[in-house]
Amino acid sequence: MKTTPMKSPCRQPMLGVLLSGLVFSLASMLRADSATPFLEINNQAGDVSTVHAYVAEITPPSGSRPGSYAVIVLDDTRRPNAMTATAGAGVVPAALLGREVTVRARVVTAGRTSSPPLAGHPPALEILLVAPLTSVAATPTSFKPKDGYVADAPTAIKIAVAVWEPIFGEQEIAGEKPYQASLTNGVWTVMGSLPAGTLGGVAIAEIAKDDGRILRLIHEQ
Repeated sequence: MKTTPMKSPCRQPMLGVLLSGLVFSLASMLRADSATPFLEINNQAGDVSTVHAYVAEITPPSGSRPGSYAVIVLDDTRRPNAMTATAGAGVVPAALLGREVTVRARVVTAGRTSSPPLAGHPPALEILLVAPLTSVAATPTSFKPKDGYVADAPTAIKIAVAVWEPIFGEQEIAGEKPYQASLTNGVWTVMGSLPAGTLGGVAIAEIAKDDGRILRLIHEQ
């Protein structure tokens, strides 16, 4: 299948998004008991919150044009929730991409609550500040499964779908079921599928088995 540039702003592969500490299970997909900013509270236009999150660059800032980013916030169950965001030049230091950081952002487009929180309907953000976690605020990882955080295909698919939906659209991704996942040299490649005889492309994500980093994210045409 031939890969062509995407029409969406997400034309560049995502830089490594470190999702260390995630332990995905059925229990971890349940709704968090306490409210998480941007997900269950402070998700209306104009709301400003500060959270711990991971930031990946989609397209860098250019002149007066802001850059496009994915902000991944973990709720209290460590479930990743991806949101699209913009930021001006100098707001997101390159050295902090793919690391757990402190993010202060303003909601530009309101999200819609659902169960699980904002499934497929997250708010769009404007990043105001990205800063390193302080030693006091940082939460060390105390446990790592011997087979890595993404030990099997169902887990890899859950992560891919969680990141695909707010970027490419919930309906678009739902229309690409069933999803397929294969493991090669420690990297999961997750792909959507299309009915036989259908023209077009599918979403693809490459995810590190060891620590859950998203190494590559595209949508074929």
